Amino acid sequence: MGIQGVGHTSITVRDLERSIAFYKLLGFEDTGTRLHLDDEFIETLQAIPGADITAAVLRLNDYSLEVIRYDAPVGYNHNPLRTSDVGGFHICISVDSADEEYARLKASGMEFKSEVLDYAGGIRVVYGWDPDGNTIELLSQ
Repeated sequence: MGIQGVGHTSITVRDLERSIAFYKLLGFEDTGTRLHLDDEFIETLQAIPGADITAAVLRLNDYSLEVIRYDAPVGYNHNPLRTSDVGGFHICISVDSADEEYARLKASGMEFKSEVLDYAGGIRVVYGWDPDGNTIELLSQ
């Protein structure tokens, strides 16, 4: 099969710098890569007339996250989406200790859906939100 893997995940955010700071708290590295696209290419690619975006590329080990702010057009703001909503998704971050990361991130202002919970086989897990209401999972084994 010709598919080689996942290149990156992209998240649309309201405030690029706020989101970069948040994902750095989760251990992502800001690569310094910034893309500003406001031409016919991005309009055609996304089928959004007048698209004007600024993107930052973040990395966590071999995983790339593209954080995008649309300067135009103004999009819908439906977050926080529930994970049961169509279009809802989450990013799972593997951590050494879900309990320790929960405490650290909660002290930094991250909001969570619950306390850390036990799951089968000694797994500890908790769901929370990024600043735009996108779901983040912390998981330790």
